[in-house]
Amino acid sequence: MVLGVFAANLRRLCSSRGVTLAQAARDLDLGKVQFQRFLRAESFPKPNLLHRICLYFGTDARILTEAWPFAAPPPPPAEAPPLAGLVQAARYAGLSPAYFDPDPGLPDGHYTFFRRSMSLGGHIARSVVQIKTLEQCRILRAYDVPVAPAPGWPPRRLRDREFRGMVLRQAVGTTILLVHEASQALSSIYLQPQTSHFADTRYYGVTNYGRMSQPEVTNTTRVVWIAVPPRLSLILRAHRARGLYKPDAVPQDIADFLLHPL
Repeated sequence: MVLGVFAANLRRLCSSRGVTLAQAARDLDLGKVQFQRFLRAESFPKPNLLHRICLYFGTDARILTEAWPFAAPPPPPAEAPPLAGLVQAARYAGLSPAYFDPDPGLPDGHYTFFRRSMSLGGHIARSVVQIKTLEQCRILRAYDVPVAPAPGWPPRRLRDREFRGMVLRQAVGTTILLVHEASQALSSIYLQPQTSHFADTRYYGVTNYGRMSQPEVTNTTRVVWIAVPPRLSLILRAHRARGLYKPDAVPQDIADFLLHPL
């Protein structure tokens, strides 16, 4: 079968190229007897000679197995758009556009947050997050509080402390899904606005870091967010106050809430 296909292809290619069989044999530096054996389907070329024949006719090794002209190769599969899997999973889970609707209970802006330090017991972390709206979703960006590295470990770079996330509106409260790119980890925050006698706007909730439990390391803790008024001087002041504090160095009501057992 292979010999027959190859012989027929040689004849078709010579005709297509406009050369005689004898001329093709001379151009390929083939003896008349050897070339005639190819044409009578009695033999086929060794790899180095097959390569020379393919170059001469501008074809490829399919000359042995497929009738020429060859069918066009199928187009390469279309590449999936970036994050196509995430979109598919969101649709399967029923994550409707309503989760991304504007949330008057947690508007865009800067927020100071307090939580127990997950790696340094007896301390409360204070930092700042920013929430803003893109075209079809709400996002968050912030940096974790810098902590002195453990002995033998290099200091964490700024990009290693960065985390970003998506803000999802619920029927009651707000859930924020966070991505820690440097460690390829996820965490989440749930918040509810608190109506109280405080002059500022506060939100109380809980956060969870996605990892196995370890000695002296906390994975779940309470959180308090306080809205920062949209004035540059106040936003800068909030950023300058980031750090780790002893419980007696933060407002008493916040410390009491954070240190209360879950």
